[in-house]
Amino acid sequence: MIKVSVMYSNRPGARFDHEYYRDKHMPLVKSRMGDSCKYYTVDKGLAGGAPGSPATYVGMCHIFCESVDAFQAGFGPHANEIMADIPNYTDLKSRNSDQRGRRRVNPNQSLPISIDQSSPESILCAAA
Repeated sequence: MIKVSVMYSNRPGARFDHEYYRDKHMPLVKSRMGDSCKYYTVDKGLAGGAPGSPATYVGMCHIFCESVDAFQAGFGPHANEIMADIPNYTDLKSRNSDQRGRRRVNPNQSLPISIDQSSPESILCAAA
């Protein structure tokens, strides 16, 4: 089992519609991925670690799949449609999260995806 985490950085002035993300975008992802997506969760950033500090991430989701291959097989054919829906809930732009020894696992680069070598069962995606 793997977990694909998509995280949206909390930027001042950025737009992020949590209701749309939770009620429309993520059900779209699940419906297109079918059985490749076992289940998913959605998180909303509320606050940072220090009193009065903002959350590091405004929102994120975690998609659980049997394997990287299962994720790619389920997401890949629908990547254009899924990615085209992003402007409906945010103005944050995707960025590559390959850093600190992570290796790219999606050669199509339709979504910035990497595996953290210290935890090979986690796949990380990030949005600026």
